This record gives sequence, C-alpha cells and structure tokens, in this order.
Amino acid sequence: MACDPSTSLDRVIDEWLGTSLDCSCGRRHEVTTRSVVRDRRGEILAADLAGREAGRPRWILVCCDANTQTVAAQLVAALGCRGFDPSVVPLPASPDELPVPDEATLDALHEAGGAFGCDLLIGVGSGTVNDVCKAAATRLSIEYIAYATAASMNGYTSTVAALKRGGLKVTDPVEAPTAVYYDPNVIAHAPQELAAAGFADLLSKYVCHADWHLAHAILGEHYCPRLGALSAQAVDTAVADTSSDEYVSGTTPPNLMSALLLSGMVMAMAGSSSPASGGEHLISHFWDMTRPGSGGRRWHGSQVGIGVLITSALYERLRQMDRPNQTPRPGVPDHATGHPTAIVGRSTLTWDELQAGLRACFGHTSESVIDQARQKFLSPDQRVARVARIADRWDTIWEDLRPMLKSTDELRALLQRVGAPVTVGELGLDTRAAIDALEWARHLRARYTVLDFAADVGAFTPEDREAVLEASGVLS
Repeated sequence: MACDPSTSLDRVIDEWLGTSLDCSCGRRHEVTTRSVVRDRRGEILAADLAGREAGRPRWILVCCDANTQTVAAQLVAALGCRGFDPSVVPLPASPDELPVPDEATLDALHEAGGAFGCDLLIGVGSGTVNDVCKAAATRLSIEYIAYATAASMNGYTSTVAALKRGGLKVTDPVEAPTAVYYDPNVIAHAPQELAAAGFADLLSKYVCHADWHLAHAILGEHYCPRLGALSAQAVDTAVADTSSDEYVSGTTPPNLMSALLLSGMVMAMAGSSSPASGGEHLISHFWDMTRPGSGGRRWHGSQVGIGVLITSALYERLRQMDRPNQTPRPGVPDHATGHPTAIVGRSTLTWDELQAGLRACFGHTSESVIDQARQKFLSPDQRVARVARIADRWDTIWEDLRPMLKSTDELRALLQRVGAPVTVGELGLDTRAAIDALEWARHLRARYTVLDFAADVGAFTPEDREAVLEASGVLS
C-alpha cells in the first residue's frame, strides 16, 4: 500500500488493520489489530461481542484505574445488557492513586485473570492500564481489547509494553489488542494535559525518526522509508490541527487520536519502537527511574516533549560541526581487569569507571542498566572504525537527516501551542535532573541514538552538554 499524504488518517488505519505486507525494505509488515471502533458508552463493544458466531468470550475481565472507573462502569453495564457478567479489577494504585507498571502490578493482574479463568481482558484507560493489560493478556495467552479513554500516548496499537523490571524501564514485546474501541466524547473531554502529552509523544517523531536513520546509516540496522512516511503523515496531521481552536477550548482534536493509533501501528509493523522512540524517550525513562513522579505534568508524553527539545538542540549543535577529521585517541586497557577503554566525548572512561558511574547514578537499579551499557561498549579498535565510518558518510548523513528535523524553536512553539510543558521546572524537576539525564540516559538501552552519535564524534563533553541544555531552553 502506497502512502498518500492526502488520504485521511482514519482511511489509512482502515487499510492497514488486520493486514500483512511484504515490503520493499525486505521485511514483512503485519498489523494484528483487526478493528478500531468509535463507540458510545461501551454499547457497540458489547453488541460486537454478543454477535460473535465464534470466539464468544465466556468470562470477561475488565481492568481500570481510579480515573477510569466511571467509563469502566458504563462498559460493564452495557455488557450486562448483552448477557455478560464481567469481573472488574482496578489496578493497585500508588499513593497518588495512579498505577505503576511494575512487576507487582503485572503479577496482580495476571493472578486475577488466572483466578477468574477469563478468556478476554478489556483494559479501560490509557498508558499504564494499556501496557499492563497487553503484557498480562500476552502472558495468559488470551484476547485483549483496548478501551481507550484519552489521546495521551501512542501505545494502544503497538506490540510493545512499557514496564518497570528490577527498576529498569523496559519495553517488552507483547501481542497487540485485537481491537481498539473508544468513545469520541470521552476522548474529546479528557483532561487537556493528557491531549498535550499525547501530542508531545507524537512530536518525538521529528527526532526519533532521525535516530532510527542514524542507526541504519552507521550500524546497518533495519530502516523502512514506507513506515517513516506513515509516521510522518500521522504527526504532520496532528501538527496541522494545532491551528484549530480545540486545544484552546480544552477539547481534544479528533485527528490526534487517529494519529496516535497510526503511530502505534507503525511500531507494530516495524517490530520495534524505533519509529516512535529514540534518545528523547531515554531521557523520559531516565527520569522515571531516578526521579519517579506521576500525574499532573509528569505524564510520559510531557517528559518526552522536554526530551524532544533537548535532543533537537543536540542535533542542531552536531549539524554545525565539521566532518570528524581526527582518529579518536585509542583507549588504554585497564591493566587490573583487561577491559578496554571507552571514549566519552574527548575524555576516556574505562569499563570499570563507567560501571562505577552507572552504579552511583542508578543505585539499586544499576545492574540492569549495566547489562544494556555493556552491549554498546566499544573496544578502542571498534571506536576508531566507527568514527571513520561516520566521517566517510558525514555529508550523506546530514543530507538524509535534514528533511526529518524541525528547529528547536519551532518544536517549542508547537508544545506551547497545545499547553505542554517546555521546561524541566514545569515537570517539577531541576537543572541537575536535566544535566544527569543528558549524561547518563543513553546507557539505558543498547539502541543507538543521537546521544551515542554525539559521544562518537567527540561532542559530549560537560561543556557540550551544558551548551545543548542552554540552547534547548528547558532550563528556563
């Protein structure tokens, strides 16, 4: 299927639902979600389940959180009118009444599903509810249907779930929902800060798409222009909507939900979160792990929006550099351990020094981070070879990246237009949180991002990072 920018997002979604395609990129793209349905008070979902000739659920488990209990009650009532008697399980809440997507929460839902012997799990909510439900349904090998309540993130239709394991923020592979239902009236009147968070999550495309291409150009990782175009269509449509009065009036534009659903489908087709998650998401994950907070303006997408400004400013600083023309200084083996030395900017860290830094930064969660960092750690010879590869492709890299990137000033203006935070202070974070995130977040994943690219080309010194944060405007 060709990507036609003039085609509406809803039509694009309909064309891809339940399909698979052998793409010219060499991969087979598949969307296992079969339907996306606008509902009213759960009535269409209940009717659809009752009308099934095959696969009619025997026992339904409805999962919600404290903020979505009213919508869940409406759905339960609609199911009851169709002869179903679902069980309701609210996710265990943190002190501020929001669930945490950790192992304990997942285990509790898995245990409830097994105890009830359910064969259908319906998650009523947005980010954490959806992630935990997808993971639990996958573990139980049962069907999952997402009942979305806010246009706050793009994970509804994806095949990954953002969870905390051993303190590390991870993205586990999971089965996508067979269907997504949502009440447009509920979405439109969800808290404005949730729509702003969803928009900020989408806006990450302008930097994470570049990260995805960097990994392809430098490491030879898979990249699909077709999926890149679909992702661009989703975010460009959402950006165009910012000129409407809906954000100002506190309602959510309809296209935002469609854009988020399409973005999640692109991740499913790619088989990874790379089309929608890069260095900017690592910054958000870093804050989740080291400065946990929830609710208010600490929504996932709100944090990602700040990460977008930081990584955009980093791209702008790198773009001003000349082609790397010096071989990086080879590392000196650590004679005590035999480990090679890593080059970080224009300074060196032995593997032991890096581990010590990660332990000091991440504390009891550091071992999980170290496992990820080890996968990216380069020997001196590997470092020399990588920088030489970057130097050889420098002009081509920037020629390819230029149309993917927007200016930091433009991105900041878009975030402000929808009411999303643009400084760490608005998130309840301080300057130290921004400094630490820019220094250490890249080690959270083996994935290659602009944070690693900056380190590779010698532009990740404390002075460089300070200049990037100043240019990003997030410290104001």
